[in-house]
Amino acid sequence: MTRPVPVGQDGIRHAQDVAFFRCTIDNRISMITSAKTIAEQFESLGGGSLNLNGWSFGCEFGYWQRSLHLEPLGLLRWASISPDNLLRGLEAGFAGVEDEAALELRALTGSDWGYTQTTYGMYMDHSGMEQDKVPAAQAKAALAKSMGFLRDKLLHDLALGEKLFVYRTYDHIVDDGMQCALADAIGRLGNGVLCYVQHAAEGRLPFTAVRKTPNLIVGYIDHFAPVEGRLDYNPIGWEAVCRAALDVWPTGIQTQRAPSGMDYLALNQPAFQTLPPAEPGARRLSRLRRWLGL
Repeated sequence: MTRPVPVGQDGIRHAQDVAFFRCTIDNRISMITSAKTIAEQFESLGGGSLNLNGWSFGCEFGYWQRSLHLEPLGLLRWASISPDNLLRGLEAGFAGVEDEAALELRALTGSDWGYTQTTYGMYMDHSGMEQDKVPAAQAKAALAKSMGFLRDKLLHDLALGEKLFVYRTYDHIVDDGMQCALADAIGRLGNGVLCYVQHAAEGRLPFTAVRKTPNLIVGYIDHFAPVEGRLDYNPIGWEAVCRAALDVWPTGIQTQRAPSGMDYLALNQPAFQTLPPAEPGARRLSRLRRWLGL
């Protein structure tokens, strides 16, 4: 039995509260898991867009992990890459990604070197090598070496399938055919599962997820970092949608979803009380647990 969500005139103020109230009596304990533990179970495959010459804020998920003091190694952690190029890369096992001749340095991303891998159209920033301290030739050689290592690590991680591999496109929604093609390419490399995160649209509620095929989960989020010409990073939204994805990952293909907090709002359930503003972690968690009857 799912409890009604306490709401007031202001509605639910935080996506994290939505994530808590999505749980049923049977799974509520799992919601106490820390955001850091949640983020550790995902590996970024970057992000794509239809414009900006390939640049698409592909580092957004990596920044969320960094905000939680996580620095996982990943070939595509900071990458902007289109769905078509990602598919080509997966199908080829990113062969030749370490070729220095296919690397172009860019001096347009603050103090460190930015770079583009031209074979697979990968636009990346955050190399960690300062332009005024590391000569271009040295930076290119170091990047090529690291990309070969990270390619091998990615293929190893895909074979193991112990993480969800998250990808998103911030300014459009990839059609079902491409979602399945990407998921199938991941599946052919091992036991990996694609988690494609998109804007909540077509009647979908944010902070929910559905397992469409054995190797494809689609999650729904309220917004990505670029909002009306500004960068508005969404750590609470990412945590909520990742929790939802993990809910459906180990239990087989999901066909129905338990009512969520947003469902109760849509059904115009009676208001009980307004949720409080954000509080220090321990105090806020204690209050939420009392509401859940823990």
